[in-house]
Amino acid sequence: MKQDFWAERWADGRIGFNQGEANPYLARHIEHLLGPTGRGGRVLVPLCGKSVDLQWLATRCDAVVGVEFVEQAVRNFFAEAGLEPERVETPVGPRYTAGNLTLFASDLFAHDAASLDPFGEGPFTAAYDRAALIALPAELRARYAAHLAAVLPTGARALSIGLSYPEGAHQGPPFSVQDPEIMSIFGPAFNVETLQVEASGNGPGGIEVHNTVRAFIRRA
Repeated sequence: MKQDFWAERWADGRIGFNQGEANPYLARHIEHLLGPTGRGGRVLVPLCGKSVDLQWLATRCDAVVGVEFVEQAVRNFFAEAGLEPERVETPVGPRYTAGNLTLFASDLFAHDAASLDPFGEGPFTAAYDRAALIALPAELRARYAAHLAAVLPTGARALSIGLSYPEGAHQGPPFSVQDPEIMSIFGPAFNVETLQVEASGNGPGGIEVHNTVRAFIRRA
C-alpha cells in the first residue's frame, strides 16, 4: 500500500472519505454482519481510519478490532471519541485499546489471526469493510481477499460497502471494483451476495457512482 500517500492525506486533512456519522448502509444491513439478533462477537474492521462506525459497532459487539497503518488516524479516533486508550508496542506496531475497542496502527498484511487476538478472545465472527477494498490498487486486491480468508474462520460473516464507476471517469482512490473482480478474488473462499446497488451523483469529483453493499460468508 502507498503508505506515504495516505499519511500525507491525513496530515493535510484531505480525508473527505471520513464520515461524521455511522454509515447508513451498515445500519440498514446490520443483520448480514451480526446475524438476526443484531448482536455480534468479535468484528474486524480493516483500514478503519477514524470511522465512527467503530463506536457504533462497539455498542453492538463483544469486541471490535480495527487496523489502520496511519497512527495519526488512530490517535484522532480515540481523541474525538473522548476515550483514553492504553498504547502498547507490539511486534507488528502500536496497539491502542479502550474498553472493547482495539486499534492497531500497523499494516494489515503484517497480521495473522494470532496477532489480531492479543487478549485471547477467540476467532472473529465477522468483518466490516467500509471502503477498504476500494482504497487498494488492483495489484493488492486479490491479496487482501486472501488475507481476509486467512484470518476469518469458517462461517464468519462480512459486510462490504464499495462503489463502481465508468472506466476512465476517475483515477482513484477510491477505485472502481466491479462484480467480476469481486467474484474472482472472493469467490474461492466466500459465498457472495449483493444486497443493494444504489446510484449516486456524489462520487469523487461529482461523478456518478454505484454504491454496492455485499454480504459474504466464509466457506469451509
